Amino acid sequence: MCADTVTRAVVAVAGAATIGTRSGFINTESLTTAAGATYTLTVTNSSTYKAGDMVFCQVYKAGSAGTPVITTVDTSGSTFVIVIQNIHASDAFSGVLVVYYYVLNIESVSS
Repeated sequence: MCADTVTRAVVAVAGAATIGTRSGFINTESLTTAAGATYTLTVTNSSTYKAGDMVFCQVYKAGSAGTPVITTVDTSGSTFVIVIQNIHASDAFSGVLVVYYYVLNIESVSS
């Protein structure tokens, strides 16, 4: 069983955020993302993230129009990179996204 306190939201700056907890919320900077375009968020989490851990994410929009979805989460070293695409056919997304993340420590699952 994994127990952790969810941190209050941190705010990304220029597509990057630094966190130090296993789970929490990241607010993006204010975005204008055209239909079909992507936004990349690079998250550094050296205090809890280890190579081989799994990262789960969910995105919520706090803006108008558009349809943001997470398309990929890539991990490397102490960072994970989340790519969010606006899949709406014609509307741009304009506003702030809130990304929830959870880092699952593989060692705790296999023991």
